[in-house]
Amino acid sequence: MLSKDKLKQVLEMMNSRSSTKMPAMKPVLEIMDMVMDEKMLDWLLAVGPGPVAKTEMQKIYHEMYGGNEQDWINHWNNTLIRGFYQPESKDNRSNYTMVSMFPGWIEMSVAGLDEPVSSQILDKFVEYWDTLKDINVGPMRYLDTMKYMKRLEKGMPPRFRTMITQSREKHADGVREIQLNQPLTSQQAVLPAGSVYSVLERYKDELAIMHCFCRLHKTQHGGSCRLNLPVEEGCMLLGPTAEQMVSTGVARAITFEEACDIMKMYDDGGAVHCVYHYGNSVDREEMLICNCCADCCLLFKGYHEGGMSKIFTRAYASPKMIDESRCVGCGRCDKVCPTGATFYDKNAKKLVFEYDKCIGCGQCVYQCKFDVREMIEDNRDVFVKTKKKSEAIKF
Repeated sequence: MLSKDKLKQVLEMMNSRSSTKMPAMKPVLEIMDMVMDEKMLDWLLAVGPGPVAKTEMQKIYHEMYGGNEQDWINHWNNTLIRGFYQPESKDNRSNYTMVSMFPGWIEMSVAGLDEPVSSQILDKFVEYWDTLKDINVGPMRYLDTMKYMKRLEKGMPPRFRTMITQSREKHADGVREIQLNQPLTSQQAVLPAGSVYSVLERYKDELAIMHCFCRLHKTQHGGSCRLNLPVEEGCMLLGPTAEQMVSTGVARAITFEEACDIMKMYDDGGAVHCVYHYGNSVDREEMLICNCCADCCLLFKGYHEGGMSKIFTRAYASPKMIDESRCVGCGRCDKVCPTGATFYDKNAKKLVFEYDKCIGCGQCVYQCKFDVREMIEDNRDVFVKTKKKSEAIKF
C-alpha cells in the first residue's frame, strides 16, 4: 500500500474542497490506493487542492518527471479519467480544483475505471458506509444532530437541493402562472426555483448522462431496484463536469430534449431529484443531478438502515392535505418517499405525514391518483435526524 501519511494528505486536500469531510478510515484510504500509483500521489501533493492553472500543473509534472508532450497528455488524461481535478467553475475552465471525495471523486473514479477495479471500489465504499451504522450510538447521534441543528440556526448552506417531481408542462405553466406565497392547485407547478427543468435549462448546451453509482453496486451483487429504475443512465452531469466526463468517454452527451425525457421517466418511476453542487454547498454552481430512491441510494438507504444521517438539503415545497378521505391506502406514497415522512398506517387507518422528515420531493403528490394532497411553496432547509438502531429497517 502507498504511504498512509501521503494518502491522508491528499484526502485532507479533497476535504478542503467540501463542506462535508470524510474521515481517513481504512476503507477510504484503500480506495485511494486502488486508483493511483506513487507517481500520481506525489504529483497530486505537489499540485495541491487548487485552484491552479493547467499550465502550472503541466510545469510541475515536467519538473518532477521530465517527459515529452505526449507523456504529459497521457498523464493528464489519466488524471481526468480518475476524476482528481475539475474546472474551477462554469466560467473559469483554465483553472482546476481538486474534486471533493463524496459526492464527487468516488463516483467519477468508479465511472472511469474497468469493472473489476470499479467493483472493488464500490465494495470498499459500502464497507465504509456500513461503519456509519456501527457508530450510531446515543452520544454520537446526539452530537451529529446538534452539529447540523447549529448549521441550520446559522443559515449555513446545505449539502444538496431537492428538486420537485413534476412534468415539464407543469413546470412551464408554473413559470407563467404561479403567485408567490399562494397554494398550488394540482394542475399547477411548484416554484421554478425548485424545478429540475429550470436546472436543465440553465445547462442545456452541456448535459451528459452516466450510470447510477448506487444501483451499479446493487446489481453487481445480484440485486435490483424495487422501483425498477435503470442502472446505466442514472446520474445527469451539468456544465464543466459534463464536458469533462464526455471528453474521457465516461459519460454520454445528451440534448436538452433527451434530458427532459429521461427526467420524465424518472419522475414516473418514483425517483427523487437531488442536485449536488461544487464543494457540497448549495450556494455554489450545480455539478450533477442524482435520481435517487430509498431502495438503492446509499444516502437514503443508509438512513433507513440506521446509518448516521447526512440528509441536509434545501427544499422548496411541501405537501398539503386536500382531502384525506380520498386516500384508499394503496401505499404508493410510502414506497416512493425517500425518508419515510409519509405512509398509510393500516392499523390506525390513517394517512401519516411527519413534516420534519419531508424533503419536499413531491413524489407523494405526483404518484397519487386520488388528489389527496397538493404541493405548496415552502422554502426551507431540512436536516433529517438519524434513526435509532431500533427504528432501522431493511428493504
